[in-house]
Amino acid sequence: MPSLIVCPTSVLSVWYQEIKKWAPSMTVLVWHGPDRGEHARLLKQVDVVVTSYTILRRDIDDLSKIRFRYGLLDEAQYIKNWNTGTAKSARKLKTDHRLALTGTPVENHIIDLWAIFDFLAPGFLGKMTEFQKNYVKPIEDGDVEALDTLRTRVRPFIMRRRKEDVASELPAKTEQTLYVQFNRPQLALYNKILKAAKTEIQGRITDHGVEKSQIKILAALTRLRQVCTDPNLLGLPESQVVPPSAKLEAFEALIGDLIGAGRKVLVFSQFVSMQKIIAAKLEEMDIEFLWLHGGTKNRAELVERFQKSEGPPVFLISLKAGGSGLTLTEADTVIHYDPWWNPAVEDQATDRVHRIGQEKPVFVYRLVMEDTVEQKMVELGQEKRRVAESALGRDTTTGKKLTMEDVERLLDTPATDPWQEL
Repeated sequence: MPSLIVCPTSVLSVWYQEIKKWAPSMTVLVWHGPDRGEHARLLKQVDVVVTSYTILRRDIDDLSKIRFRYGLLDEAQYIKNWNTGTAKSARKLKTDHRLALTGTPVENHIIDLWAIFDFLAPGFLGKMTEFQKNYVKPIEDGDVEALDTLRTRVRPFIMRRRKEDVASELPAKTEQTLYVQFNRPQLALYNKILKAAKTEIQGRITDHGVEKSQIKILAALTRLRQVCTDPNLLGLPESQVVPPSAKLEAFEALIGDLIGAGRKVLVFSQFVSMQKIIAAKLEEMDIEFLWLHGGTKNRAELVERFQKSEGPPVFLISLKAGGSGLTLTEADTVIHYDPWWNPAVEDQATDRVHRIGQEKPVFVYRLVMEDTVEQKMVELGQEKRRVAESALGRDTTTGKKLTMEDVERLLDTPATDPWQEL
């Protein structure tokens, strides 16, 4: 019987190469691409079939007719939203054994863990409504006993290995948050948009309630993030003067110092438009760089170039496209240009550098605008870390999902003028 590995598209070739390296006698079929139908007869003949979550969803009618020995999900947090087509397709697979590999079993909320177990052992944690009643709500309310019960129940099925457990030889990792202050024009723009956002969100909630206002809330927070990142991202009318970005100026000084010291750097950003601005700044500074984003076709070639000691000193990477599935141990420094409140995603991106094969100390910098939505998002991110640890480890500190109180906290106080007190 064949075994099936489902993974992000970006690591299909990695799985193929690793199987060939460690188990060369096994036959492998990468089930992907527009011509895959021509090789359908091989699906039952090979030892291992490797496919992507996208193709799993498209071809589930055919794949669900095959009995697999193992069904293995790599980066299993892809099915955390249990009601999506991807999660439903994974549950339709016929397998004798099931495995889920993930560094973030609790990426956003404890319900993520239920979704993964619904694939691994349907019904083991009860129905969704039962899980919410018995675990989610009590844990959010600080019920340590419910937390301990959940942890005891799932522990026999989880083999958890921290990086420090299996790679004690890894060099130290130093993380530092660099707080940046607005210049006055950017500060005025931020507070203007903050005021408008609060009015818009409060009106929306009054008319439609919190649950039906999520998209509006997210849109308002995104606009505030864009002001922090670079006001050019707002797409303001040509008649309106766009203030310079204090963060871009701080980045210019930081990257200049790092390159001058002979460091090799990964720069992560979530906004494609921001990546373009960073790319233009690097060109202006005459710093050679590579750029990986969602539309990149030659990922392997770029990685190979960067991993050479004489390769470009900077790798500009989209957090979504390159936050997993890459080994970039030639770098020794990571810059997160724009933070988000899900630290697990940032941690995965940092691990492109701080992983087995790294011999140099690693430095991680986060650029955060002081007294803004960015700083408060970083603080919320720390709470998310506690949620994951409380469900999987020994920590008994419970965390809460993003609530209306969190939103109010994010929009709480306008940024202050750093020069006012002087």
